[in-house]
Amino acid sequence: MRLRAIHTPGHTHHHLSYALQTPTGDTEAVFTGGSLLYASTGRTDLLGPEHTDALTHAQYRSVQRLARELPDAARVMPTHGFGSFCSATPTSGDESTIAEQRQVNPALTQDEQAFVDELIAGLHPPADVHHGRAHTVREQRAIVLDIAYDAHPDRFVSKPPQPPKLPTNSWINPPAETEAIAQ
Repeated sequence: MRLRAIHTPGHTHHHLSYALQTPTGDTEAVFTGGSLLYASTGRTDLLGPEHTDALTHAQYRSVQRLARELPDAARVMPTHGFGSFCSATPTSGDESTIAEQRQVNPALTQDEQAFVDELIAGLHPPADVHHGRAHTVREQRAIVLDIAYDAHPDRFVSKPPQPPKLPTNSWINPPAETEAIAQ
């Protein structure tokens, strides 16, 4: 068996899906993460409103790409949905294939602008309210290290250094290639 990584931006700029292929190259399944869900897609507002429109267009194109490149019988294996906050809209079912998604998934049954408009209109509450943007990844790491140091200082050579304070949104800058994909 072999896994083929497929760049599927939309849920995030760096999102990947993985096609599971047999030794002969047939695709048996695709692990879609937060891209293609059962009759839905992953949220596109996780990185903030300044990225939502571009990510929603990218999400549409990513799902279209999966449907175009993968065989009808490929099983769809998302990591989100099932009531998850990361699902853009309610999901349905507990198993699916690419062929079934072509019939029911809005990213495959609507034109791009209709999909984008409907998905963005339905994103409530905004993801940044749910996830909170109080701490950057570096700040979260520092908090965890502080807690660990306070609990077990004997396991550290010295107190972990504090990272420099970063602007709240500094960790969400998209890569340049995503903008090109979203065009």
